[in-house]
Amino acid sequence: MLTKSKFIWESQTETQIGNGKYEKLIAWGKYSIFVRKYKKEDEMNLPYIYLGEAILTNPKNTDNKGKTVRFDCILDNELPDYLFDQFNIDVKPNN
Repeated sequence: MLTKSKFIWESQTETQIGNGKYEKLIAWGKYSIFVRKYKKEDEMNLPYIYLGEAILTNPKNTDNKGKTVRFDCILDNELPDYLFDQFNIDVKPNN
């Protein structure tokens, strides 16, 4: 579920709960989150937008070929409405 302070994030490939990549990933504790809507638009690379600091919770191995882990990403602060409008995201209220 997506809210103003929570979204789903998926790790790089070849990351599974308990392996070395996973252990390195969770050792950081807090993360600076950057996103972009598209990689390119009109032949130009688009910039990333800083969303804030977050923690990763609720890890689950996925069953896709890339062997990834899916997390709930919990932001320290709620995102402003304009970001949801910019990304055309329908957001649920925080619980």
